[in-house]
Amino acid sequence: MAFAKMHPCVYRIGGLVALLWVVVLLTCRGIGHDRIADASAHVLGATTSVKSVKPLKIAMISFQTEERSYMLTGLRNKQDYSQKHNYDVFIDFEAKDEQGLMWHKFNMVERLVNDPDKDYDWIWWLDFDVLITNHTVALADIITNNLANAADPDEIDFMLTPDCMELNAGSMLFRARPSTLRLLSRVRAYGRRYPDISEQDCLRDIALGHSSQASEMARAQNNVVASHDADDDDVEQPLETPHRQDKSVLFLKQNTMNAFPQEITCYEKGGGPWRKGMFAVHFAGAWAYVGGDDPYGTLFRKYEGEVVG
Repeated sequence: MAFAKMHPCVYRIGGLVALLWVVVLLTCRGIGHDRIADASAHVLGATTSVKSVKPLKIAMISFQTEERSYMLTGLRNKQDYSQKHNYDVFIDFEAKDEQGLMWHKFNMVERLVNDPDKDYDWIWWLDFDVLITNHTVALADIITNNLANAADPDEIDFMLTPDCMELNAGSMLFRARPSTLRLLSRVRAYGRRYPDISEQDCLRDIALGHSSQASEMARAQNNVVASHDADDDDVEQPLETPHRQDKSVLFLKQNTMNAFPQEITCYEKGGGPWRKGMFAVHFAGAWAYVGGDDPYGTLFRKYEGEVVG
């Protein structure tokens, strides 16, 4: 019987394939048929159905209710970054919230999550005095890289950062889904119970699972007896053991997305100031650290020239 003559390369390729199969099978022994199939498809370059990763849909939100010298710089900076990465940006110029001005940031989150015409994956709240200093860094990469380090990425709804205190609320990531709103509802209820506390400290207490010393002191001074009312059912009660962090909260290093400049020295423990190439710089509390009539504008003008990308 005659056999068609095969080119020597065919024999070499066939031998290589067989060898690769042996490696795959030995490596994957005991892992399971589905894992073996995946590994073999990867080694052989087979065109199997692979679950594609959809780009994250991200909204950036902030508000500014008063004219400032850095208004144009702040707006242009946020718009340029959002356009580069195909994110949406929403800036409110009026802020009305029954719990106070700074609570409006939660109103903006609630509004986007509840809008049936919006389907964002994540929402980035940034104070208006945050300057994005590295436009080559994609916020989506910050999200995915940090979720990869979480024990259970699917549980994470909040990505927060500290400063020299436990939380700075000037740059925060919210997953756009109902479970996020449930925790924000608890934060709001806590704020109604302790109206002397800022929205930042209310979020801190709920996120970290401990009662606020400030609220307890105020209650003692005012002789307030907490009564059980309809709102109390939603309030996180003080815990005997502090720092039982909510499982939906992931804390990032401050400089990941909320670095402070050298002029503002409230860095997290072990941290340091913003350096060129970092993602963003936040001029939090500039009025307390920088002299002159326009401390925020002074810092915006200084660091605007440090933006890359």
